[in-house]
Amino acid sequence: MRTVEESTNFDEMKSIVFALVAAAYVTACTEQPEREVSAVVLSIAPQANPKWNPDEVVLTARSADGAFGSKSILISRLNCKVGDTFQTTARGVALIFSDNACER
Repeated sequence: MRTVEESTNFDEMKSIVFALVAAAYVTACTEQPEREVSAVVLSIAPQANPKWNPDEVVLTARSADGAFGSKSILISRLNCKVGDTFQTTARGVALIFSDNACER
């Protein structure tokens, strides 16, 4: 059985390893070239953070190759619904939304 000190050290080590893996993953994604993809809107949900504008929703989308991303949009400017397809760019596994993606 581990002592409290050993548990704390183990938890700190797990956090450090996770941070290093995440940093390596993000670095690898940024080195990949951008490419044009067709993305499908997966969900449109209210903004979860109450400090943000209550008139904003979060649009989440995914491309056929697995690139994934989300974007905050004012409800009044939203021009998509779940299942709609739109053109955007991707780098690695991250979608990069243009300023006017799904907006009127």
